Amino acid sequence: MTDLICDVGSTPGRLFPEQPEVGPAPLAALALREMPTALHFRRSHFTVPAWQSEARIDVTGSVESPLALTLGDVQRGTKRTVSAVLECAGHRRAELHPDASGVPWSLGAVSEAAWTGVPLREVLHEAGVLPGAVAVAFHGRDRGRRPEAATPVAFGRAIALAKALHSDTLIAWEMNGEAIPPVHGGPLRVIVPGHYAVDSVKWVDGITVLKRHFDGPFQAVDYRLGEGTAGELHELPVHSLVLQPGPANRVERGANEVSGIAWGGSGGIARVEVAIDGADWRDATITPSTPWGRTYWRLPWHAGPGAHRIAARATDVSGVTQPETPRWNPRGYANNSVHRVVLHTR
Repeated sequence: MTDLICDVGSTPGRLFPEQPEVGPAPLAALALREMPTALHFRRSHFTVPAWQSEARIDVTGSVESPLALTLGDVQRGTKRTVSAVLECAGHRRAELHPDASGVPWSLGAVSEAAWTGVPLREVLHEAGVLPGAVAVAFHGRDRGRRPEAATPVAFGRAIALAKALHSDTLIAWEMNGEAIPPVHGGPLRVIVPGHYAVDSVKWVDGITVLKRHFDGPFQAVDYRLGEGTAGELHELPVHSLVLQPGPANRVERGANEVSGIAWGGSGGIARVEVAIDGADWRDATITPSTPWGRTYWRLPWHAGPGAHRIAARATDVSGVTQPETPRWNPRGYANNSVHRVVLHTR
C-alpha cells in the first residue's frame, strides 16, 4: 500500500482566485474552538444571487396548506442554535490517483459554525405534510448552466422526510450569532447536520414535499457513488485530521504533542487512534463536543531525530472506523481515509 502523505503545515488546497465562491479553511482555524465566520470554507456552484426583494420561501408539494413565508415569518418560529460541521463531498479529492474531476480540494473543505434558525419540522407541520410523502427538496435562488440542460437550472437537493423532521435540521438566518453572510447562503439557508454540506442548500427560496424520488441534476447526476437512492451522498462518514504540530511540519526534538479533530454524521466520535512511525495504534485523549461538531483529540509523544510518519484514524459511536485507503471514483467524492502526515525534527 502506498501512503497518502499530506503536509499539515501548508496552505490547504489552492486558493482558487478565479472562483471567488470557492475557498478552503486554513488548517489553523480548524483547531480553534470557535472558528471565525470569515475563515469558514466556501463552495458554491454558481455566483452569489442578488436579492431584488425581501427573502421569501414557498413551501409547496404534498402539503395541506402551501405557505409563502417571509424572513420575518420564519423568525417568529422557535429559535434554535445548532453547532455543526459542514464538509464538501470533494474534500481531499486531490489525494486520489488517477486524478478525479472536480475542484481539486486538498485539506480544508470542512468547517464548523453555530447556526441559528427555526426547526424545519415546525414549518412542515404548519404546512401539513400529506400521507405518502417520502422526501423534502430544497431549491436555491442561485442558478446557472449545466451541460445537459438547455436553460439555466436552479441548485436543488432533497433529503429523506425523517431527516427533514429532525429537530436539528434548520432553516437558518444566523451564523455564529450574526446574519448569515451572502457568500455563506444568507439571508436564509438550510442546515442539515450530519450530512455533506451539499444538502444544506444556500439562498433557499423553495421547499417542496415529495411523494417520489427527487430527480434534480445535483442529485440524479452529481454527488453520488452509484445508482439509485443508495448511491446518493448524504450522511457524513467518520473522519479525522492531524492539525498540529505546525507550521511547516517542523517540531523540536523531545517532548511533543500531536493533535487534531474528528467528526462524522452518526452523532459522535467514540475513539481516535494514532500510529507513529508504523508502530501500533495508540488511543488519543478525546474531548467530545456537540453531536454534530468537531471532537478534539491529542496524544503526547517523544520526537527523536529525523522524519516521523503520523497517522490518525477515528471510530464513530456506531463502531465504524476510517478506511486505510480512499475509494476511487470518477468525481473523487467521500475520501475519509486515514490521514497521514510527515513531521521533521529541527
